[in-house]
Amino acid sequence: MNWKLVTAGLTLALGAGFMTNVLAQAKPEVLVQQRQAAMTLQLKYLGPLFGMAQGKVPFNAEIVARNAGYLNVLDKMAWDGFAESTKGTSAKTRALPAIWTEADRFKEAIDLIEKPVPVVILRIRHVPAIDATGLHMIKEFLHELRKDSTTLILSGVHTQPLFAMERSGLWDEVGEENIFGNIDDALNRAREILGLPKAPRPVPFVPVVERERDNDKK
Repeated sequence: MNWKLVTAGLTLALGAGFMTNVLAQAKPEVLVQQRQAAMTLQLKYLGPLFGMAQGKVPFNAEIVARNAGYLNVLDKMAWDGFAESTKGTSAKTRALPAIWTEADRFKEAIDLIEKPVPVVILRIRHVPAIDATGLHMIKEFLHELRKDSTTLILSGVHTQPLFAMERSGLWDEVGEENIFGNIDDALNRAREILGLPKAPRPVPFVPVVERERDNDKK
């Protein structure tokens, strides 16, 4: 079924104000449940991304792309549930009264959350080898970030992925200045982009990729 055509037909038949009326007539308890469900799903799909970013779970380019697509929709859904009618509802909620009494500050916080970040660090120290599919997914991720003028920094890049990136052209797209073997140098690159002072490497410094261990032995 072509859902786009169905949606267009409903809009023409019922008028542009139909959906607004539906939202206005929704029960407060239902709106609370909907926003809580959206936030629960946000946490579900953010979890693996945080794990990969922190190097706690292996990088999976397909999951990154899939979850990013889901979150692009979910990050807007929850806010629809904070209608004025849900203020003081009997439904169980942790929403503070300030959300409605200080609506401007709440809107400012939402805008800040949805604002694109200037830098993203992707830790791939658990990826000793990468194939064409993985390279393609990183390239797609890079292109999506660039739409918001966000810089991608790669951390924990092993030797095989390094050579694979050079052969595929991804090395040039990401930029040599944004590819690192450890998180400390990657963080300093992020600080440089943000205009912040660099921090010294921790002592003792423990390399996480083989090529840096080899350099330490020299």
